Amino acid sequence: MSKRAEEISARIDAVHREGLWRFVRRVSAYYLAGGGLIAALIFLFPAVIEVLPVGGIQDYGSLEFDPIVAGEITRTGPATAYSWLEDAITLFLAMLCSLALMVPVAWLYKDIHQGQDYDHSIDETTLVMPAVVAGVVTVAQHSLALAFSLAGIVAAVRFRRALSDTFDTLFIFVAIGVGLAAGVGAIEIALVTTVFFTYATAFICIFGDGLESRFVAKRQREEERAAKKARKAKALRAEEKRRQEAQWADEGVGR
Repeated sequence: MSKRAEEISARIDAVHREGLWRFVRRVSAYYLAGGGLIAALIFLFPAVIEVLPVGGIQDYGSLEFDPIVAGEITRTGPATAYSWLEDAITLFLAMLCSLALMVPVAWLYKDIHQGQDYDHSIDETTLVMPAVVAGVVTVAQHSLALAFSLAGIVAAVRFRRALSDTFDTLFIFVAIGVGLAAGVGAIEIALVTTVFFTYATAFICIFGDGLESRFVAKRQREEERAAKKARKAKALRAEEKRRQEAQWADEGVGR
């Protein structure tokens, strides 16, 4: 690689790291604003904490399993006439919270692939997938029959899609994890997962060697510069050959 090519590559890396630092500042402001909004709602309306989808993991300690009754898992808590409405509101809040938590993850995906070719459907998928997973988990979490039926449906439907970068798989796993946490009403688990993943990935890309897609893009730029240089050299040789032929033709006429 020539010195000029190394300088261009260094400038591109510097611009990429500066963009990631801007992302860190933006996402920090996003988390602070979201935390302040939740704290204000709880302060003004203390009863809102009762409908927030948090503490769902602890609720599983009060579940009873009877293998005789069709493999069903039932809650011991009393049911109310409007329990279905409470469940719907809780699910809606869980979906809304999962969407809000995945916004920084979608930003991160775009920023770490800045200036590169990437799969544009991944960021939209990571936004919507947690809400869908939360709904599915809510339906199947209290029934082994539904859980096994869901497993059979997923096994029957095959998705054949090759990801351009293995790191993209982590974004899909995070989306699934957030959806599972939201579905069981443990949005605090989803919060910790997304915050850790967002900052860890950003700092790894800032201080590390970068993603495979960056190396692929870098190699493509080098190949394009080499091909352009080769075409330019070929054009110069052709032009020189034409001048020589014209000069020989003039010398032949003069004789």
